[in-house]
Amino acid sequence: MKRTAAVTGLTPQFVRWAIKQPCPFRELDVNRLPVTTFNQLRSLRSLSEGAEEGRIDSGVCWHAEADFQTPIGFPVDEVFDVFGSRQVIESECCNCAANAGTPSGWAGCHGWFAAATEWNPVALNSKYSGEYERHFNECRFEPEALVRQIEEVSSVIPDHELPNSVETSPRWYGLWTEKIIRAESLRPLELLFEKVAGRFGENANQSRFRIALQNCRKHGLELHVELVPNGFSNGSSWRIASHCAFCKAVRAAGRSHCRVCRTTNGVVQTRKAGVLGMRPYLNLDTIVGSKKARELFESYASRRKNGESD
Repeated sequence: MKRTAAVTGLTPQFVRWAIKQPCPFRELDVNRLPVTTFNQLRSLRSLSEGAEEGRIDSGVCWHAEADFQTPIGFPVDEVFDVFGSRQVIESECCNCAANAGTPSGWAGCHGWFAAATEWNPVALNSKYSGEYERHFNECRFEPEALVRQIEEVSSVIPDHELPNSVETSPRWYGLWTEKIIRAESLRPLELLFEKVAGRFGENANQSRFRIALQNCRKHGLELHVELVPNGFSNGSSWRIASHCAFCKAVRAAGRSHCRVCRTTNGVVQTRKAGVLGMRPYLNLDTIVGSKKARELFESYASRRKNGESD
């Protein structure tokens, strides 16, 4: 890996989501469905993506940025031991109405997308970490692409065709004030994201969310969402900026009202959260030893170069 295991630098606001659906692989904590689903199915999704991208070889799922110096991966049997055989997983996931991934993908019932559509975590270093942290402390964050795009597209759509949401400026924040997207808002929200995609393009995470909206509308399923405000990570801790308790727009303490939703609701103070590590990926040096790890990676790299994989 060329970057550290944890995300570092300023983090954009992002929406995490999950579809409520009975499932033998997860517990339905309806109070925190997006984050608990992510935690419960993270390894299964990682294995699925590895299989689709041809990153599995000799019983190891390799990280997309693994190399000879940093052989990062995990044994696929660890996932199968938890969730069951490949046949069991496919029978549950590939036929599930909540699967918003590819037809052959697993654990497609949850996801996330960032408001900064081209966000790429930057490794923290002494040259600019202080500047980033000052921006965080002063609640100074640049307007993000998806927020601007939704505002621009919404301005030319008749009001009756827009999602039924709380009035905010920008409109982005009003889309996520409720934990569950109302049934009558599924199609308007889907159309809104379709128009954004048609005009500005979309990334894979946005596309998966559109499919989730479509699946929920077609099958009468609940789509749970959570907007996570901007933050800052130094690699060992992640701090989420102080924000409006209602719409979650960044808001400095001491202001009498929120500039986005105009409410006088309280401010949620800056809080710490755990950084996003690499689970289930591990440095295989610590599992099988340095020599064996590099032999495995060399075999994988050779087969991948020749277009082969398990």
